[in-house]
Amino acid sequence: MKAKVKKLVELSDEDLDKRLEELRAELARLKTKPTASTENFKAIKEVKKEIARVLTIKNLKLKGKL
Repeated sequence: MKAKVKKLVELSDEDLDKRLEELRAELARLKTKPTASTENFKAIKEVKKEIARVLTIKNLKLKGKL
C-alpha cells in the first residue's frame, strides 16, 4: 500500500469528509483559474486522483472491507 493510501486509511470518517470538501474546493479553484498552464493541468489531474482515492477509501470502509 502506498504512503498516501495508508494515511487516508488511518483517517476517521469525519476527517475523510473534511478532506473531500477541501479537495473539491481546490478543484473548483483550479478550474476557475484563468491561466491555462501545464502546471494547472497537472494540479487538476492530481486533485482528481486524490478525490478518487478518498472516495474509494470511504466506500471500502462503508462496505466493511477496511
